[in-house]
Amino acid sequence: MSKGLFIVIDGSDGTGKKTQHQLLLDRLSAEDITSQSVDFPRYGQPSAYFVEQYLGGEYGTADEVSAEKASVFYALDRFAASKEIQAALNASKIVVANRFTLSNMGHQGAKVADQTARAKLYQWIDAFEHETLGVPRPDMNIILTIPHSVAQANIDRRSISDNRAKDIHEANDDFMRRSIDVYYELSELFDTCQEVKCEADETTMKTPEEIHETIWNIVTKLRRK
Repeated sequence: MSKGLFIVIDGSDGTGKKTQHQLLLDRLSAEDITSQSVDFPRYGQPSAYFVEQYLGGEYGTADEVSAEKASVFYALDRFAASKEIQAALNASKIVVANRFTLSNMGHQGAKVADQTARAKLYQWIDAFEHETLGVPRPDMNIILTIPHSVAQANIDRRSISDNRAKDIHEANDDFMRRSIDVYYELSELFDTCQEVKCEADETTMKTPEEIHETIWNIVTKLRRK
């Protein structure tokens, strides 16, 4: 039995990750390809407690909580899910995650201005999650990117439609800009990352279906390897 594939939909806040995560799962099901979904943070689970407290501002603003400390909160949530993910991969399923280790790099890397120091943070996160904790490595991180103005407008609409307050990342406009820049950087740094540009122009996004087709082409090529 061949090993499964581990595919992550990632990107800064407001890029439509949740929508693309679900569209990919729906497409795999329609093609009779066995898949398993995982969505981080796993809100409501005991392992996500510290993430929820952090995002709710209980420990301070985003910039007041160190990149390393916040990264541990998210990493432990993934560690708690890692046995289930590995079992699905061993059963030859395609695991589709909404966010994963790269999200720590993308969001916590936004707290580190110096490029050399940021690269060291990436190395530390990678080693901590995949070597120390033994969290499975994704085969592909699909990074959704859009300009800041489009991302912020999407976040504003979602906050109103869901009737919920923004978390400490979403509410910090400067942090959002830095995070978007870091994701562009990450898409060029790692061989297991592929950027998918989601903007139609500087003010609007492509349709979800157009973005999905680009993602589906990436997944199809990956499955043929």
